[in-house]
Amino acid sequence: MATKARMPFLGDELFREAYLRMRVSSEAVIDPALHWRVHQVVWAVKNCMKLRGDFVECGTGKGLMMSAALTSIKNWDDCGKKLFLFDSFEPYGLDPETGRNSESQGIREKYAESAEKVRLNFSSWANVELIQGQLPESLSNASFTEIAFLHLDLNHAKSEVLVLRRLWNHIVDGGIVILDDFGSTDEQNIALNSLSSELIFDILSTGTSQGIIIKRVIK
Repeated sequence: MATKARMPFLGDELFREAYLRMRVSSEAVIDPALHWRVHQVVWAVKNCMKLRGDFVECGTGKGLMMSAALTSIKNWDDCGKKLFLFDSFEPYGLDPETGRNSESQGIREKYAESAEKVRLNFSSWANVELIQGQLPESLSNASFTEIAFLHLDLNHAKSEVLVLRRLWNHIVDGGIVILDDFGSTDEQNIALNSLSSELIFDILSTGTSQGIIIKRVIK
């Protein structure tokens, strides 16, 4: 992404540490150039640390974004929050119709190899729980009641709508949702904008294709 904007966060030591941790999780030899995505996630979790409720990620993959996020939170182990990571933790691409991993779609290097490997990636932090299974069904296997931060990255419009609709009432006032794929396809954009009209929220479009929602409870 080309920009003339100043980017002072690139020189911030905490950001640099978080970004490096993301690169470790990615296992990529070449830098995936996700600086703005990591910056926006780090900004969101910093603000959500001030709220009650846990952190949830649906579509974790290898754990790039949330490993960066936890690296940026130096008191994570003692803060009283939990992080719930939902994924099939399978390496296969998604069937475009069902949104489920399918061997027919081949192996995707960016996807998780296994739940065990992702669990090892997060082993240096306390209060992290992996929930393996299909979404939205596997949401019932977690014990959270309130959500301060939600990262949604399922690469499938219908699945993301089902998950966000189901979790919406758990998100606290002021809670932040980052939609990783909001601007990636017309299907994603149309589906999530339709849901925003139904649940009455606004989505900020960003240059990274992420969408950002700040929940406000209407009284």
